[in-house]
Amino acid sequence: MSSNVRLLTLHEHQHFQNAVIDLLNDEWPQSKTIRMRRLERSCNELPLSYILVNNDDQLIGYCYIDRLLDDEQSVIIESVCVQRMSRGT
Repeated sequence: MSSNVRLLTLHEHQHFQNAVIDLLNDEWPQSKTIRMRRLERSCNELPLSYILVNNDDQLIGYCYIDRLLDDEQSVIIESVCVQRMSRGT
């Protein structure tokens, strides 16, 4: 069985924002307003949010990449999360 997935930038696929908020809040509950503010920061440069979606356009995972404050040569990858039903497969 073959499974195709796509890695997309969230700012170019904003219709996934609510699904990302639900995914993150399932793991780490937080205000939707605070989550949305962070998601809306995603752009072509850092900070950047990536989403992983399947062929049916269902969200599989998410991660947030930002520059480290004290080292502009380094990045930090945060909020890495995969849908529970997709873990381990």
